Formats: sequence, C-alpha cells, structure tokens
Amino acid sequence: KDFALARYEADGSLDTTFGVSGQVTTRISGIQSTGHDIINTIAIQPVDGKIVVGGSAFQGNIGAGDDFALARYMPNGTLDTSFGTNMNGIETRMSTVGDEVINGLALQSDHKIVVAGTAFTGVNQNFIVGRYNTNGTLDTSFATSGIGTTQIGTGTSVAKAVIMQSDDKIILAGSAEVVFVSPTETSTSFDFALARYNANGSLDTTFGNNGIVTTAIGTGHDFAKTIKIQADGKILVAGTAFSATLPGQFALARYNANGSLDTGFGNNGIVMTPLGSTQTPRAAHVFDLAIQTSDGKIIAGGFSSGIANSRDFTFIRYNIDGTVDTSFGVDGIEISPFSAQIDEIHALDVLSDGTILAGGLISNDNGENTNFHLAAYTP
Repeated sequence: KDFALARYEADGSLDTTFGVSGQVTTRISGIQSTGHDIINTIAIQPVDGKIVVGGSAFQGNIGAGDDFALARYMPNGTLDTSFGTNMNGIETRMSTVGDEVINGLALQSDHKIVVAGTAFTGVNQNFIVGRYNTNGTLDTSFATSGIGTTQIGTGTSVAKAVIMQSDDKIILAGSAEVVFVSPTETSTSFDFALARYNANGSLDTTFGNNGIVTTAIGTGHDFAKTIKIQADGKILVAGTAFSATLPGQFALARYNANGSLDTGFGNNGIVMTPLGSTQTPRAAHVFDLAIQTSDGKIIAGGFSSGIANSRDFTFIRYNIDGTVDTSFGVDGIEISPFSAQIDEIHALDVLSDGTILAGGLISNDNGENTNFHLAAYTP
C-alpha cells in the first residue's frame, strides 16, 4: 500500500491538473513486497495551499513496527522538496520499541505542524503528541525533543484526533482503558479520553484532572474518533458507544473549556443515538463531525450496518442542544447504500452554501479492494 490522494473539481470530477489525472501515490517505506503506507489525516496550509498528510509506514524488518510518516505536497501534487530531513517531501520517525502511528494533525498559527496518535512504549500504547517545524524537522523545543507521550488510564490509550485552540493550546481526543468497579467485579473498559497541552507540549493542568479527562459514555466500550471546537469555545467529541444489547451507536459529548461536561447538551453533556429497531439494531459508528457555521447545527457521520452486515454511509444532524434535528433526512438521519457491501464516511465538511460533503470508501468485495468515494448532499 502507498500513500494515495485524489483531488476533485467542484462538480465531483477528478481535477486533472493535480498529480496524474487527478491522483497521486507515494511509496514511503521503500519496500515493495512488505511495506504498507497509510494516510490517516490531511491538512491544507492556508498560507500557500501546500498539502500535509500524516499516517504510518511499515518498513518490514527495519525497526519494530509502524513508524510516524509525514509528507508534504505542492498544490499540483508533486512532493515538496523543501520539506523533510532529506529534503524529499517525506519525514518519518522510526520506532525502536513498537508501533508509532499518526492519526491526526493540525496546523499552529505559526504554521508548525502538530501531530497526534499512539505509541507503544514497551508495555502499553499511549497518547503521543509531536510538533514539526515548517521544514518538516522535529521541533526539539516542544515536549521532550519534539515528542511527548501521556499514559491515560490503566492500560492502552489511543489518540485519534487533534485540534488547536485559538491560543495554540492543543487538545487530543481518543480512548483510554480504565478500571471499572462494580459490586460484583472489577474490570476494564475503554472510555472517551481527552488531553490538553500547553503550546510547549506540557500538560495543561487547568483542564480536567491535571490536563486529562475521561468520560464513560455508555455501559460498554466507548471510542472517540473526532473532535471539533464550537464558535463559543465548547469542545465537541464524537465516536461510538457499545453496550451489551447494542452493537454500536453514535455517541457525542460536549465539554466546557475547562474540560467539564456541558450539562446543557444532551443528557448531562452526553448524546447517544441508536439506529435501527430494538429487534434489529444497526451497528453505527462515527468517524467525523462537521459544524454548520450558519446555525451551529452538528453533523456526525460514519456508517451503520445494513442487510447481511453491509455498511452504509450514515450521518445524523443534531441541534445545538444535542437533540436530533428531525427536519433533516428521515427523522434526522440520512443512510446511503452506494454498494452492496461496504460504504463508510471517514470525513465530513460543510461548504459555504450549506452543501454537505462526505468522503470515504466503498467496496464490493468485503474490503479486499476499496475505492475513494465522495458524495454531496443538500442541506
């Protein structure tokens, strides 16, 4: 597998001025037979239109697992040769212990690149945050020589998304394994997890409990996948909540700027939306959020399972208070089956005219081969 990008015209056709006929692929690992390179996140630099992507590169027997991987492209899709230690448009950080994966990236006001993900430290996976200079080299003034790791909970913790505040504080969102104690047993489960860092990479102790927040959403595992900041500074996080009777449901939580739950949203700060019926529930998973600038309504997108466990593009629109906006789709829900098997939304955006763009993948062979898929919806 290689890094892959595609750029589209406003009408949905490929932009043939980008890369080769609208597409770009880049081998990061350099190993044809065993390497696999995966993009998990993308950002466009507002000052010059350059494209920054982050993910992982697996280099076979070199190192110990997946490595941090960044690449920067010119607006026409060619690699930016002013970026990276080797000035080839690519920057990797080789892990010597285990996997290190970039799952999210964000751009600071000074155009430095902040990345978030997970790192295996020899015992557990931990939140990891790093910062790169504009030329792609690690910013050694940040955290510890450019990289900081944070253990949250008692076991594995994985950061899936990152966002910058206007003051350049950094919030990571993901999930952490925490101890659950009941009258009959002690067990562990995954909860939503957030960590906020100061601009220098230290934990912001004014946020939550010494910089960390964990939230049990449902009665089972809860996995946060995306984070947004509203115009009023409140923090929206979304993902999936599981229970003994539901195979996954849309889950959102909203926090005040200090990390406390916003009790004016949903049920004491939490919203869970199951799909399907009690007899035949649909497994539903959120991968991204978008906020409509015109009215602050919230769109959560991902997939839900359909006939024979097929997956369909699915999104739900919520009012500002967390109630489902029943004026949208069918009772607030839009489900679009594009193929017979797998259709997943992985990214959402709202255009200036209110059009909702949903990007993701489709597959007709249970994921053996997948294609990029882009769909536009009227508001």
